[in-house]
Amino acid sequence: MYVDVDVAVIGAGPAGLVAARHLKEAGYTASAAPRPVPSRSAAGHGHGGCTAASGGGGGDRSMVVLEETSSPGGIWNRAGAEGRPVVPCRCADPDPDADAAYGDGEAGGGEAATEVGRENSSSGSIRPSFGVETSSQPLYENLRVNFPKDIMSFVGAPFRPDVPFFPGVPAVEEYYGDYTRRHGLEEGGYVRYNSRVEKCWKREDGRRWVIETVGGEVYYADNVVVCTGHHRRAFAPPVPGGRHFARRGGRRLIHPSAFG
Repeated sequence: MYVDVDVAVIGAGPAGLVAARHLKEAGYTASAAPRPVPSRSAAGHGHGGCTAASGGGGGDRSMVVLEETSSPGGIWNRAGAEGRPVVPCRCADPDPDADAAYGDGEAGGGEAATEVGRENSSSGSIRPSFGVETSSQPLYENLRVNFPKDIMSFVGAPFRPDVPFFPGVPAVEEYYGDYTRRHGLEEGGYVRYNSRVEKCWKREDGRRWVIETVGGEVYYADNVVVCTGHHRRAFAPPVPGGRHFARRGGRRLIHPSAFG
């Protein structure tokens, strides 16, 4: 199945919602429903060369927002925390004696809760590394915004008066949901939930972008707005001696994103 659009926005977090709102106000319409990918002979250019009209039809400029979870809000979306998805993260051990002192492979008896191994460094050399438990949804109970709600709100869309000065997760999540509905992004079909983007690349001729979702849908777009955020993947800095710690049976290395 494929969809032809003028603009594809990846992510329905704060940045994605604002981008979608302004695109809609600029006259972009929601894209049409996915259609079967035409055969090579019908399309003339094969799977990667669909030249059908934009999804809005009638010459309208069309758009779509692709969101991997079932609701808006991005990092503040608790729906994305279901099952506490673990994102692979490897941390380098800069200790030059890490291999010499502790050898290669897994810990003795396979008792270590954290994986150890090797990884390629940016310079191309092989260096010792170990795994760290992280989460793609770093929310925890009683979490609150660490700056006033008036700073966090969008222009022209303040938080409700009854919301605390430093909002908690439920209030922030509700705020983004209200914003989405207020601007007609949800009922208008602009946002497509449960559409996790797996690949995004530009065609060899440089004319259009090709976006593939985990569900198998393909989107052809003239423009792509990437709004996936900076904190979806946790960062683990190099920790001297971390590999030795990880090899001890029963020990776990947990990133703050997984505290919830």
